[in-house]
Amino acid sequence: MSIHSLLTLLLLCTVARADFLWWGHEHRLPNGLADSLLAVAGDSLQLRLSVCDAHSGQALFEHDARVPVTPASLTKLLTAVTALDLLGPEYRFRTLVGFNADSLHEGTLGDTLHLICGGNPDLVENDLLGMGRKLRGMGLDSLDAPFVIHTGRYDSLRMGPGWMWDDGTDAWSARISAATVNGNGLVLRPGRPVEFSGWPGAEAPGSAAMQRDWMRQRDVFRPLPRGTKSTSYLNVEHPDSLYARVLMDAFRSCGLVLGRGFPVLDSRPVSRQLQRSCSLAVESRSLGVLLDSVLTHSWNLGAECVFQELGVATDTTESEWMPGSSWKGAAELLVAHVRASVGNDLNLRLVDGSGLSRYNAVPLQVFSRLLVREEAVRPSRLRPLLARPGTGSLKARFQNLPPGIGLRAKTGSLWGSQLLAAYLYREPETGPLLDSDPLPEESLVVILGLEGNLAGASRLRAKQERIIGLLARWMAKE
Repeated sequence: MSIHSLLTLLLLCTVARADFLWWGHEHRLPNGLADSLLAVAGDSLQLRLSVCDAHSGQALFEHDARVPVTPASLTKLLTAVTALDLLGPEYRFRTLVGFNADSLHEGTLGDTLHLICGGNPDLVENDLLGMGRKLRGMGLDSLDAPFVIHTGRYDSLRMGPGWMWDDGTDAWSARISAATVNGNGLVLRPGRPVEFSGWPGAEAPGSAAMQRDWMRQRDVFRPLPRGTKSTSYLNVEHPDSLYARVLMDAFRSCGLVLGRGFPVLDSRPVSRQLQRSCSLAVESRSLGVLLDSVLTHSWNLGAECVFQELGVATDTTESEWMPGSSWKGAAELLVAHVRASVGNDLNLRLVDGSGLSRYNAVPLQVFSRLLVREEAVRPSRLRPLLARPGTGSLKARFQNLPPGIGLRAKTGSLWGSQLLAAYLYREPETGPLLDSDPLPEESLVVILGLEGNLAGASRLRAKQERIIGLLARWMAKE
């Protein structure tokens, strides 16, 4: 080969390499940009950052990305991907009802009615009303014996390991139970009847029978609801008791005479024979729809129900009794699947599915690898479930990105800590990226954590936006 031909070949290879590496020849960000990113945090905050190419996974910049951090709500990404992998987007939670039809005599059931709670996180009182109407349609007019509410599908501990006592009564710390109804909480508004909270994805959350004397129901609340000058949320301390009361009201509202029927809560395992004998089912929305609310709105209750369900639905043990989930068992399954997905070379600890626990510890590289893997293996599965600027947990954030730069992200927040996992990309020339579109070539995965116990959440979020803004302007070549 002549010298001229060799030089031509080398030039072509160099051009092709530069085209492939859209960020340039070096496997890193420009030095000036990297210095600017570090300068945003300064000396008073702890910055952890991972920036990589969204397609190849090539790391462009890392700062303490292998150091485990408390991931807060970024944990929901791990729960969601594991559930999609193991259960599938069409999986549905199922609450079952059964009774011995031979004991139905002239509209009166003298035998026991069984309701097997399935952990449906989106169940509202109107669903229980619909159940009562279906029972009426099957010829049942009255109950002359106790009805059993089986709650043993999930762990009997209503709060996860490492949840803080001062999380209080807010929506993010709703208690977890297989007997979940109306988000396991209430909304209190001045001068108005108490309303149920519903769930983030509900078009019309609430109840068909809201006006009750909640002050007398000490079996439902630990702190009793009191008068308030502003709208506030109150989660219930004992969701099983709330479920029983709401079910009784729903039965009465649809015309069922309870007679000597009253609810009995049973947390023991349910036999498979009883489950097979159930003739009525109330199904949740699909897992894919529920996870949209889990990720876009950072819905803790939904995430923990999915987490607990993983421990039950994937159990293949041959036994006469249905398996029950546990915080420990579900956590072991989650950790094993995450390791199988992103590699065993990183240390991580997970004990819940929402990220409320302060015991979770995950390096940022886990999330980088996970987001890259999703786009490589199942494009457009996870990304559409993440919030856009102006929606969900990004409702008032990232409004000033450069034209032509898009963002889909999941946020995480705990005291003194703000985290973000995001796809940052150049929009197609044809317009905004659609959920079904492949991720553009010029795309980054950015995992960002800022910590500072003396820094307020708003200050940390502002610095997050400055860091994302620097990367976005570099991508836009401003």
